[in-house]
Amino acid sequence: MTAERTILLNLIAGMNYFIVPYGVLLLAFPFIVFLGASVRRLRPLLFGFWLTFMLALGGTTPLPKWLLGRAFDILTFERFTLWAALLALRW
Repeated sequence: MTAERTILLNLIAGMNYFIVPYGVLLLAFPFIVFLGASVRRLRPLLFGFWLTFMLALGGTTPLPKWLLGRAFDILTFERFTLWAALLALRW
């Protein structure tokens, strides 16, 4: 099993790296996407939230490695979780 799939298949890893950092914000995700897509002035905020959310997932998606290149190996991705949460709270 590769490290990228650990968060998806291991309950403890998913709890530590996804459920706990985002918490109740997981319930707001549908509202954020729906409102961000329907209100024109909120689309840049939705794009920023989506980008930071994808980067916060780290190695579970290929996007961070494509965008960050070699910096992917040395960065910690908790900072992107914080920024995604702050952007979501801006709604």
